[in-house]
Amino acid sequence: MSGTAVIAFTGIARCSRGRGAGQLRISGTRRSDGVPVVVYVNGMPGVQLPGQLTEAEIHAPASAADLCWHVQGGGTLHALPARSLQVHRATAPAFWSSLPAVTAPWRMRAGWVVLLNLLRVPGMIGLLRMIKG
Repeated sequence: MSGTAVIAFTGIARCSRGRGAGQLRISGTRRSDGVPVVVYVNGMPGVQLPGQLTEAEIHAPASAADLCWHVQGGGTLHALPARSLQVHRATAPAFWSSLPAVTAPWRMRAGWVVLLNLLRVPGMIGLLRMIKG
């Protein structure tokens, strides 16, 4: 196993079978930053992994001609013949941390909630225009 580590999980990584392109699914928490990730393995049918792996690592093939990825976890090494791997990470934490904090007072937010809910009623725009003008 001389390939580079593609992903390393902390704690328990759960393995499950899927349908379609992602025939094998490995989900857990990435060791480097604690973000939840899911790895979809597009490979040969019939590949079996245990239901759970502890402190798992997935290593890329050593060469481009080699199609055998290696999954090391729980003290064992599993060969994983696969065409490709797709690593999906949860983007919601990074997205929400990039937004500024809400600084509007609660009365303004409540006013917007009331106004937008009133505008859902048919004919309310005309009534609000008559009241305003």
